[in-house]
Amino acid sequence: MNLLSIKSILISTQIGRILDAYLRIALSLLPFFHSLILHSNSKRISPDGFILFLYGGIGDVIMTIPLMNNLSKHGKLILYCDERIAELKFLFPVNSIIYLYNKNQIFNLQRIDIDIGNYIYIRTSPIIELYLIGILIGVKYSFGFIMNFYSINAIGFKLKSSDNKISNLSKEESYQHLYKILASTAVLKSLESKIPTEYDSDLNNTTSILNKKYVVFSTTKTPQWKAGKIEVKEYIKVAEYLIECIDCEILFVGSSSEAEEINNIINLSEHKKRLINFAGKTSIKSLVNILKGALFVVANDNGVAHLTSYFSIRIIVIYTFSDHNVYKWNNSNYISLYIRNTPCSPCVSLNKYPQDNYPVICNFSFACSKSISADSIITKIKSTNWLLN
Repeated sequence: MNLLSIKSILISTQIGRILDAYLRIALSLLPFFHSLILHSNSKRISPDGFILFLYGGIGDVIMTIPLMNNLSKHGKLILYCDERIAELKFLFPVNSIIYLYNKNQIFNLQRIDIDIGNYIYIRTSPIIELYLIGILIGVKYSFGFIMNFYSINAIGFKLKSSDNKISNLSKEESYQHLYKILASTAVLKSLESKIPTEYDSDLNNTTSILNKKYVVFSTTKTPQWKAGKIEVKEYIKVAEYLIECIDCEILFVGSSSEAEEINNIINLSEHKKRLINFAGKTSIKSLVNILKGALFVVANDNGVAHLTSYFSIRIIVIYTFSDHNVYKWNNSNYISLYIRNTPCSPCVSLNKYPQDNYPVICNFSFACSKSISADSIITKIKSTNWLLN
């Protein structure tokens, strides 16, 4: 039994999650005292590069890409990814070096084969695992969240900025704040950053759809969450409204494992011939071009929503159980839709403890899945000029 299996068992109950939280609070004292000890002999540093350990969902990683882009202006990036996350490498700065890891053997990492003595390890979360991974990698300097998601600290050097607290910020804004504090503390080199702007992709049989007028729907959510989707009939009502209103195709996207679920949605429609299931038929790279060709996108809070938002493509994101103020993107083409219908929502937000969010244990039969209706989505669409051009 590996550590992930033990953790899964522990967090499968509310009591286990309470124990997990207290254990993590206690363990978070390790990086805190480590930071205090090394402050006394600290000096302002000029790093050669940065190391990040990327984990979580596709959407979580996409939210860190603007931070990577900023860091890449000042040094090389070393990125630890599992194979699933490595599919996003076409979005990463050109000066990135990727090391693959197996999440079932997370503490058995491939050793970095270059001198990292003057690299800063960036902690995008205060969880103890990220701190321990930094120790295993052998970094001298690290910087990022410590103790909780609202405090920023450094190990090996002292922060110059006193503005090391975060409050009421989205994750996107939190990462921007993280970079701002680092830039005011370290002596950052100025390099020519090469951020990908064009994406060659094998579109296979998708070329024909790109020549039509279409709206993209992403109606799925990672199964382990058991939440984050509205009732199927509501998606169908919105799709049929758009077909009748602007005579367009509705293109459903997702992974191959979600194809059957999407087929079941499509089969409920009277316009099923205008509803096209592309789940599992595109790579993430090909999906970028499909999203760019859409009139707009309607999506749950998922990886497709974050990919769309990263490119500032028109999108309406449906929120049910997750916090729209935390996971939003700040661009003019981004619209969120959240209607609170239960006292417990949103139940997934920035955690007060040094732990990431876990799949929801719901005592209310996921009543929030009924919070968003087709009418509320259509009203949002009508409030834009997206139907006109």
